[in-house]
Amino acid sequence: MLKKLLLLLLIIPLRLLAQDKHTVDSLTQLINKAKDDTTKVWLLNTLSKEYVDIDNKKVSALAKQILALSDQLNFDDGRANAYNLMGIVADIDSDFPKAIEYYDRAAKLVASTNDNKLKASLENNMGLIYWKAGDFHQALTRYFKGLAMADKYNLKRMQGNILSNIGLVYYDLQQFKKSEEYQAKALNIRRQMTNKFSLATTLSNMAMVKSMLGQSDSALYYDRRAVAIEKELKDDYSLAISYVNMGGNFEDTKQYDSCFYYLNNAVKLNTKIGSKLGLIHCYTELSHIADMQKKYDQSLSYAQLALKLAKEIKSDERIAKASEFVAVAYANKGDYKTAYQHMREYATFRGKIFDLEKAKKANELEVKYQVEKKDLLLKKNEADLQNEKLKVNQRNLGIVILLILLFTISSIYYLLNNRYKLKQAAQLQAEIIHQQDLATKGIIEAEERERKRIAADLHDGVGQLFSTVRLNLGSLLERVAITKPEDAALAEKTVAMVDESCKEVRSIAHQMMPNILLKTGLASAVKDFISKIDAEKLKVTLETSGLNERLSNNIEIVLYRVIQECVNNVIKHAQANRLDIQLDRNETEISVTVEDNGKGFDTSDREKFEGIGLKNILTRLAYLKGSADFSSSPGRGTLVAIYVPLTSAI
Repeated sequence: MLKKLLLLLLIIPLRLLAQDKHTVDSLTQLINKAKDDTTKVWLLNTLSKEYVDIDNKKVSALAKQILALSDQLNFDDGRANAYNLMGIVADIDSDFPKAIEYYDRAAKLVASTNDNKLKASLENNMGLIYWKAGDFHQALTRYFKGLAMADKYNLKRMQGNILSNIGLVYYDLQQFKKSEEYQAKALNIRRQMTNKFSLATTLSNMAMVKSMLGQSDSALYYDRRAVAIEKELKDDYSLAISYVNMGGNFEDTKQYDSCFYYLNNAVKLNTKIGSKLGLIHCYTELSHIADMQKKYDQSLSYAQLALKLAKEIKSDERIAKASEFVAVAYANKGDYKTAYQHMREYATFRGKIFDLEKAKKANELEVKYQVEKKDLLLKKNEADLQNEKLKVNQRNLGIVILLILLFTISSIYYLLNNRYKLKQAAQLQAEIIHQQDLATKGIIEAEERERKRIAADLHDGVGQLFSTVRLNLGSLLERVAITKPEDAALAEKTVAMVDESCKEVRSIAHQMMPNILLKTGLASAVKDFISKIDAEKLKVTLETSGLNERLSNNIEIVLYRVIQECVNNVIKHAQANRLDIQLDRNETEISVTVEDNGKGFDTSDREKFEGIGLKNILTRLAYLKGSADFSSSPGRGTLVAIYVPLTSAI
């Protein structure tokens, strides 16, 4: 079975999703007013970044202008940035040899400067080009060189980029545990930063690796987290990557309609953004799925599209993969001669990009990087030791020792006193929070007890009375002869109203405290609740994973009430005709997403956003140390994302 391949990672740190017109206008004014040519070079370089992935012709023109000015000034930093921009444009146009040429020129120029960030970025960019071309050994050589620079100068964002890229190379080398290790390192860095684009990319990468390791639930979890961020940021590029991954996940469970749905959406997005590499992966995956369904003509058509694009970008790895699919399609159609020709093409290109010797060299590169890193740390420790010895010698001076001693005593007293005050304040704050938690817990538990009491009273009291009334009324009608048709109709209508009242009382009692929640758990209770909604007015879909075992009673009750409140809000206010609910549980948390296609609302409107219903949701989740994010705007529906840590169970 074909497993998923990630399209691209963070191709270039400069990639933007939308041009900021205000910034462009401001930079243009500054460039026109600049009296110093060196300043003008830097302003032009900054302006060019606003057009990357939006207007590559504009980027190319600005790069040439920067290069011409830098040549006049004999300014190597300016030349290096110009060639870097030219490399970016060539990369986006899939002209990999030209991109490498420009990046090499930039690297030679920047070697004698102090622009360490650009040095590391160039190594990362060149590694990415070699990876696209299928030269994994060269890709790792560049990546580990760039990573050493990023480590040395503490370039956190660049560390995250390169670690994730290294994970992709190991993925293509089929060393999936090592790929998982590097994606985990990148994810750890990106969770500490505010860049959601980078975080979503690494979540998508991790989903891909988890799938190859056979961890389907984890893969789906990471994919959905990535998709939620990408939709929020309107990041079509990364969303296309996640759709390919999700298509592969549904392939594992043979849900082919879902596979085609996500992969065709990925094709539309990659066509929109002009990603040939992305389209190659979409078409190879579509070819494989069509083959599994014995749709051999369709499989061949997709495989030929992939091969044509792979040859356009001159990527040995992608040509090999596409050739294999074309060969399989021809063989299935009985054309073994043509199948053999393409299989020879597959063998030729596959031999170029993957053998045991290259895999061994890849591991040697990692070992070399780790050794250099340890040597650098050892040198740093030696320098620190020398500095410490110098400080000790200075402290031997008598008067300095006396002053330090007096200062130390005063400082210790101050610190101890301050620490005691801080400790008391912390204890007080902790007690306040504890009391607030107890109060919240008491309120919620009292509310649930009252719901149970009212439900019991309705069922055992009012419900029983209605049942008795129905029995007596039926008995009475059997004894009394009714001659007039209008009287008979009235009697029949009265009996129907009593029956309807009995059903209504039972329904209210059940909603206030559903027995199915207590007996079979959260998933069954939610499914039972939504089954009572009129599907013609609101079609509701429910997906659950990881809920085979029961949760604690408190978590199930609170989450049921929160979901119930969210659904009621959709019914009352959203004017939607579709509602999707997802419940996922893993080792550390439970996540719930409720998404409708209704009219949405402005989250900046505090009057609507602070309604009683939403306050109830936040209050209940706070009881479980959970959180809820609301993403909505007028005319675009509403997405509610809920997270509850399992360690918060009370």
